[in-house]
Amino acid sequence: MIDLCPTPMLRALLLAVPLAFATAAHAVTETSASTAVSGASAAATGLGIAASPSGSADDTMVLEAGHYKCELKNSVIVRQIDADRGALVLSWRGKDHTMRAVESKSGALRYESAETGLAWITIVGKSFLLDTKKGQRVAAECRL
Repeated sequence: MIDLCPTPMLRALLLAVPLAFATAAHAVTETSASTAVSGASAAATGLGIAASPSGSADDTMVLEAGHYKCELKNSVIVRQIDADRGALVLSWRGKDHTMRAVESKSGALRYESAETGLAWITIVGKSFLLDTKKGQRVAAECRL
């Protein structure tokens, strides 16, 4: 058998390099796992809560009943919001629409009416009314 490492010092160094890589890879894996857990907790916000930039879920979305004034002189009236925030009644162009809460990956509050295709989306500071059947916004930049 031929020994390719002429000195014991070089041999020890060559044996230590794979161990160093294995240790570094383990550290990266643990860091990635903890980042994934904190990212998942930020993404797993329930209806009514949006993650703050720090990743904590202490910034709550505000959705109140009332008369929302929108761009282009449009208006939307949110008449009633269930106590559990599972549904609301929204008035648009003289018709009342019952909308059910749906989960949003972005953290926005989203309510939809399956029969009309309308979707009311609330983000921090403003809301939008979308017609999902036509694929367009019908009321934008709505504020109380």
